[in-house]
Order: sequence, then structure tokens, then C-alpha cells
Amino acid sequence: MKVLILDSYSDNLFRIFFNHDSRMNIKNYYQQREDTDGSQIYNEKNWDIFVMSLFDLDKHFSQENSEENIKNMKQLLDNANNEYKIFIDGLGEGGDIGMRWKHLFDFCDNVGIYPDKINLFLTTLNVKESYKTWKNSEEEIPFKFYDNDFLSFVYFGVNRFINRDNSITTMGGEYNRLYEKEGLFLKPNRQLRDNKILSLVANPMTHRIVVQNHLFKNQYDNEGLISFNDDLKKVNKDIFNPQILKNFQLLKYYNEEFLNRVPIRIDWEEFDNSQSFEGRYSPNYDFYNNTYFSVVCETNYEMELNGHNDSYHLPIFLTEKTLNALWSYHPFIIVNQKHSLKKLREMGFETFSELFDESYDEELDPQKRLKMVLSEIDRVMKLDKEELHKIYWSMEDKFVHNRNIILDILLNQTPNVYEDLNKILGAKEIV
Repeated sequence: MKVLILDSYSDNLFRIFFNHDSRMNIKNYYQQREDTDGSQIYNEKNWDIFVMSLFDLDKHFSQENSEENIKNMKQLLDNANNEYKIFIDGLGEGGDIGMRWKHLFDFCDNVGIYPDKINLFLTTLNVKESYKTWKNSEEEIPFKFYDNDFLSFVYFGVNRFINRDNSITTMGGEYNRLYEKEGLFLKPNRQLRDNKILSLVANPMTHRIVVQNHLFKNQYDNEGLISFNDDLKKVNKDIFNPQILKNFQLLKYYNEEFLNRVPIRIDWEEFDNSQSFEGRYSPNYDFYNNTYFSVVCETNYEMELNGHNDSYHLPIFLTEKTLNALWSYHPFIIVNQKHSLKKLREMGFETFSELFDESYDEELDPQKRLKMVLSEIDRVMKLDKEELHKIYWSMEDKFVHNRNIILDILLNQTPNVYEDLNKILGAKEIV
């Protein structure tokens, strides 16, 4: 089986799930690297599977200067085996599908193929809903796609919690204090903790800037572990919308104080994208054991100025940020798409209404929803530590329950996902 992989982003799917498969003749082409001639991919013949990422779709086939790549792609399709497939890897940042439905259709039109030739792999939890919202109809998705709500946590947890033989390994790497080889969990001690809040941010995005601005403005770092790993002075200023900062009464503080404070690093000594997946994303249990709750600033958030905007179709996308809190005995308030908590509950997890008013999860207007989140953080931070301690331990059964759900995902759902994807690889059609 001859597999062609375009660009460096696209190898996630095969690196994690399929590189051990001896049936595959994998050929990687990196068009963005100076030391390789990525265009040679279009000269390949008798191939079976073409892989690219959602980012590749934008970069190579949806830009104004894409005519040459589209022409070459048509030629490549003429050289394919009859049962060829096109795999689009959206595992790492699957939430971006909400902004790329049109690009998928444009790609099919431009290269002259039917949508059912496209096979989507997405770490999103409401793909069908996202498509119907974008389409503004009940029309079914014409692309083939692997629909499994557990895929996101399998993808973001598999390298840390489980190996390819489906056996538990280090369960979080060197930071783990909560797991014994025998399978017994070491619970956090019941001593009063030093800090209330945990909020860790790396890559700057508008909603994260608003949240961390708010936390530092209110001096919650005096009672918490709060970071902002990137140096905002070196970041494209287009992500800093002055009107949004004004709406959240943060404009002056952001300009005069916050920019001079960052980067604020407590979890990484340096912001280094070259770190291993495990090193960058494994939870540091010392942080979780020394705080009472997390603010989880997920990857995507619809921060448009005018309230609910039908041009936004961001699906629910949950990553290691949420997984780490669920695994680490930590209640959390989440900054993410609407109905994120609802989706977690549908997956079997317990959320934390004992501590938070979770009605924010139902709010459609993204700015109103974020203001509700910040208001809840303020309310909880006003609780004295003894009261917070009492509420925390009242939820112990939920912590254990959520751990068990994750263990089920790791030990049972992960092998199922592996089996499913291997069937897809060898099948003529996705079923």
C-alpha cells in the first residue's frame, strides 16, 4: 500500500496509529522545507492513499496562488490506483474544521472529485452539528469521517498514558505522584493547600489574553499558580483586539502592566516547541495537588465582537488541557465552546456544580459567556480557603469517577479506536 504524505503537519495520523503497519510504503514530502523538493509528490504513480492536514488544505489548495498545486493535484489523481483515498488529518487541531468546510468543497470542485473521496479524521466532539450549522440545514455530511467522541482523548492521552500494546506505562511521566504499579491510586493529602487557583497558558489567543489579564489584574497570582508562557511583545498584534479588551475593562491594565510582566513561566523554564509531546503536555501533579481548581483555557473560542455570529461554526474541541484536570482530581471551569460541559457529561464525566454555577455553558453569546466565567472565578476566589477545602473534598467521588472514565478510555476505548482505524486503512470504504 503506497501512502503519500504532504507536508510535516500531516504525519500525526500515521505516526501515532499506523507507522507500525508493514503493509504501508509511506513517502513523506515536505514542501515548506528548503532541503526537500516537496513538489515531487505530484510525480508519484500507482498510489493508494494521499494524506494532508487541514492546514495543508489551506496552504496548498485554498490560497490565491494555488493554481499550480491544483493543476498538479489533478495530474496526481490521474496516476492513482482505482480505489485511492484522500485522508485529511485534523487530529491535532480538529476544532479548526468549523472554519474549513468551504475549503473542503472548494478542493473537491477544483480538482474534480466527489466529496465521498475525502476521509476526515477529526478530534472534535460535534462534527455533525458543526456541519449542519455551517450548512444551515439538516443535510448530512457528504465527506466520509471517523465519528468517535473518544478520539480526542485517545489522541491527546495515548502518548502519555498507554503504549501501543495497550498496557499502562508511566501514567503521566516523571511528575506522577498519584499512581502505583499495582493499580492503586494515591489520593492527594487532605492538608490545607497553599493556593486556590491554577491557570496555565502557553500560546496567546484572544480569550486567553482576556482571562489571564483578568486574573493578574485582580492579583489572583498571590493565591494561585498562574502563567503566561509567551512573550506578547514578539507576537502578531492582530490577535489583540482593543475593543474586546475595552469590553472587559482590561485595556489600560493590558497596555501598562500585563505586557511588561509576561512571559510569566512557572511550568516551563522556556517556551520550547521542540519539547516532546510527553514533556510539554503531561500534567505536573505538584501544581494540581497544591491548588483547588483549574481555569481551563482551551484552544478555540469564538470571540467575535457582535455576540453570536452565524459565520462561526466552531465545534467542541477538547485537548490535554481538559484531560489533565479530569485525571488530576481537579474541578475546573472551562473557557471553550458552548455546551462543552454538556458534552463531557454525555461522555460519562461528572462536572462540578457544587463549586461553580455552570449555567455559563448554555450561553450562546461568547462574550457574555466569558463574562459569566470571569464572574464565577471572582466569586470562588472570594471563598476562604477552609470553605474551598470543604467543597473540594465533598466532590471526591466525582474525582474518582472521572479517573475511572479516563481509565476506561485508555484501556478499552483506545484499543477500539486502533482497531477501527486499522479497518479503515485496509477497507475500500469507511463504514
